[in-house]
Amino acid sequence: RLYSKGAEVAGREDSARGNVHAFEVEKVLRDRAIVRVDGKWWASLFPEDYDGPRYLIKRGNSFKGVADLYHEDGRFRAWIKGVIKR
Repeated sequence: RLYSKGAEVAGREDSARGNVHAFEVEKVLRDRAIVRVDGKWWASLFPEDYDGPRYLIKRGNSFKGVADLYHEDGRFRAWIKGVIKR
């Protein structure tokens, strides 16, 4: 069987552990995007921390993805490892 990258990631243990989050793109800046995570928090999303289709990073778009959330340099950041669902 052939699976998309997002479907493959969804089947792994990451999604079973609950690392799947809903994202909504609030604002796109020159060096990063500001995303809303699970409707609760805002996080900075840098290009090096995003493994997904580029067309999703536009204001108002929402999607689900396997991600790690962490703090670095005083910012709450998201590292999106794969997009599961648009």
